[in-house]
Parts: sequence; C-alpha cells; structure tokens
Amino acid sequence: MNDKLKETLIKILKAVLLIQFFICFCTSFFISWINKTINEERVYMVKDSLSIWFVVLVASLGISYWLIKSARIIKNMDKLAALISIIMVGLSIIWVVSSKLEPKADQYYVCEAAKQISEGNYSMLEKGGYLAVYPQQLGLVSILRIIFYLFGEMNTIPFQILSALSVGIIVGYGYCIVKKISKDSQTSCLLYLVGSITCLPLYLYTSFVYGEIISVAFMTVSAYLLMEVFDNYSIKKTMLLGAFISASVFIRKNSSIFLIAVIGIIIFYTMFTSQKKKMITILFVVMIAYIFQLLVLHLLYDRYRADDADAMPAMLWIGMGTNDDTSWGGAGWFDGSNNCVFEDNDYDANKASSAAKERVKNFIKDCISNPIKGAKFYFRKITSQWCAPMYQSIVMNTNTDNDYKGVAQFVLKNDKLKIYESLMNIYQSLMYLGLIGFMINQKREIKLVNWVGLVCIFGGFLFSIIWEAKSRYIFPYFVMSLPYAAIGINNIMDYVELKIRGISNVNR
Repeated sequence: MNDKLKETLIKILKAVLLIQFFICFCTSFFISWINKTINEERVYMVKDSLSIWFVVLVASLGISYWLIKSARIIKNMDKLAALISIIMVGLSIIWVVSSKLEPKADQYYVCEAAKQISEGNYSMLEKGGYLAVYPQQLGLVSILRIIFYLFGEMNTIPFQILSALSVGIIVGYGYCIVKKISKDSQTSCLLYLVGSITCLPLYLYTSFVYGEIISVAFMTVSAYLLMEVFDNYSIKKTMLLGAFISASVFIRKNSSIFLIAVIGIIIFYTMFTSQKKKMITILFVVMIAYIFQLLVLHLLYDRYRADDADAMPAMLWIGMGTNDDTSWGGAGWFDGSNNCVFEDNDYDANKASSAAKERVKNFIKDCISNPIKGAKFYFRKITSQWCAPMYQSIVMNTNTDNDYKGVAQFVLKNDKLKIYESLMNIYQSLMYLGLIGFMINQKREIKLVNWVGLVCIFGGFLFSIIWEAKSRYIFPYFVMSLPYAAIGINNIMDYVELKIRGISNVNR
C-alpha cells in the first residue's frame, strides 16, 4: 500500500510539472513579454514569428548536438567547469566595478536603513517606517551593516562583488548537481556550462543590491548538500545543509519557498522509508537552523521596534496581485495599492488585511461571473512573469541615481535591448524544452531528493499566481532550472540520434 501511494504521489508531481513546463514552452514559443525601453519596469506582450522561431530553435538544437559531440573529446570536464566559473566571476566583477551602479528605490532604502541603524538611528522600525512595514528586509540590512562597517558607509561595491563571487558558486555547485543527477554525463555537464556562461541575467543581477544572486547561491549549495546528505549521510553535512538554507532565507525571505520544498521532501521520505530516525534528524537540524536565524533578527531588532509598528500583512500583496489596471502594468503587477491601503488604515495590519480580503473576494466573484475574463487575466499574469526572457535584469540596473559609466555605457542602451531580449528569448524556450525532455525521460524509479530544485520551481509557480507579479521574482527559479534543462536537452539529442541511427539501419 505504501509503495503504491508513494508511486502515485510521484506520478502526480511529475504530471503537474510536465504540464507547467509544457505550457511555459508553448507560450514562450508564441509570445514574449519584453521591456520596450531600459527605463520602464513594465513589460509588454509581443508575438513571435513562428517560422523564424522554428528555424532558430532547430539551429539552436543543432548547436547543442555539436556541443554533445565536442564533449567526448574534453578530457577533464571538472577543470573546464572551474575555468568557466572563474571566467564568469571575473566578467561579473568587471561589470560591477566598471559600471559603478548606485542603488535606488528598495535597494536604496535597505542601504539607508543599514546606515541609519549603524549610527544608532532606529526610526525606520517605528510605526510606518520602512523596516517596520517590511521586516523581511532585516536580514539583508544586517549583511549591509557589516559591509558598511568594514568598507565604509554606503559603499555597496563589496556587496556587489560578493554577488559576483556567488555566480561562481552557483555555476560550480550547479555543475555538481548535473554530475550527480546525470551520473557524470559529460555531455549534460558541457551543455550546463555553456548554458551558464551565456546566461545574460546571471551577470547583470550582480550589481543589484538586493540579495538575489547571493540567496540563489546558498540555495544551489543547499540543493547539492541535500542530495549528498541522502546519499552519504553525516551530521556535518546535515548541519551545513541547515546553515546554507537558513542563510538563503536570512538574506531573502522568498527563499522560504525553497525551505518548504526541502521540508516537503524530507517529510515525504519520512513517510515512505525505514530510515525514519535519519529523516527526523535532518528535519530537526534544518528547522533549528531556520529558527536560529529568526532568533538572531529578534535579538538584534525587536527591542527597537515600536509596539504599534505592524508589518504589512501578506493579504495586501495578494490583493495587489489582482490588479488589472493596464495603466499600472495590469495582470497583478505593482500598482502601489498595498502601500496606499496600509497607510489609509493607519498602518493597522488587521484593518488593512480586511480591506485586502474584500478586494480579493470581489475579484474572485468577478472571475466566477466572468470566467473567460478571469482566464485571460491569469494567462497574462503567468506569462508576463514566466515568459519574460530578461527577467527585468536590465531595468533593475537602470533604476539608479547616477550616469552610466564604464561597461554600463556600452551595455545599457535602448538599441541593444532588443538584441538581449531576442537572444534570451531563444535561451528561455530551449530551457523549457530541456525541462520537458528531463521530465519525459524519467521512466525508472524517481529519486525525489534529486528533484528538490523542480519542487521549488513548482512552489514558485504557485506563489507567482497569488502574489504581486514581477518577472524579477522568477529569476531564482530560472537559475535553478538550468541543471535540469541541460540534462533534458541531452536526453532529447540522445533520442534524436537513436532515431536517426534506426532509420539509417533500416535503409541499409
């Protein structure tokens, strides 16, 4: 009975993921959501030319096939992985140091908060203050406080360099994940490395002072450690796993989706394995590490937080996720209503949450009475996030106070934006195709722990449906997709090669 239930649950997960990736691939093949200028955050839907797109996709698969053939002559893939990681770190550092992009908007606020707290000014924790409203930023603020203490007030370059170094960690541990899942497939590893070095948003987000790259690096290491703990259990590896997961959540609260994926997988194995003690130990260590980072923030800041300083309730973001005002982006994108409603209710979380619930109830009623309108809304909301190939990586860099310098003068130009969008549009479609290839090839007994990244991606997909919409929020899941997509492209090429050989043999 247990084995049947286990198999059924995995089949359901596989089917759901396959549907998700198939929908994303089809929509990315027909449409894209792009930024029309480098200064406008809003994305616009454009139709892709199917004939051109088909030729480009076939050509890209041809290049992938050539890479697979080339992999066989590479004697030391590990050294190549190390070299590519170093090159990507070097290019990222050049981008960060040369462009000297200064933070604005939320980037600026977290830096200003770190500066003020270091000076003994805790006013941002008072009622209506930035950190009172957005306490999820406290982990990032704490990291910036340390950096400002060591390197000078409002000096964000060291943080950006940490992000650049994190690119090397992402690529290195992503490569290890590919090796582990594919059982040392040379071709899958090479496809992953080529995919990594050609991923434009991975470089561009290193200058973004908001923790995206660093938290993704922690998640990538955690994903590999989880697989290692299941294969070669040790308390040391388990403690490292807990430390890296809690660090990812500490610096970026949205990483809690990855934490939930890990907890879900551990509980799944606890239900269907005889090694329950081992599973419970892993779960206990992960939860203790998570609680520890919460305690750190509690000890650092709670005594300075006013009793009436409520945090913005989650319902306000969910309510904003129902926005369909096209003048503000539409399809659940930011319209500022979360801030307005919270302020109108005197920063009272209960009152503001009630107002947001009313908005969501009215939206649901509208969708029920007009299901076609509701379906169109969610189609736009989902695709505007998951089919935006640049993931706002250019816009986040142009959201600065300074004139562009160095490399930024060359990179951040409107006439180049279309080139970036086109290249990453091909890349994104190949990634979704690779994910489909990975899922279809999973015919033998599935080792669910190896799917931790995919489970996280599915969690992110569900989150993107209900929350405020931004393609930037999808970027971490995009990076976590790459190891699986590389293996999937290799699977597709192997299948095509077998078919060609079969036809050749018949003709002989």
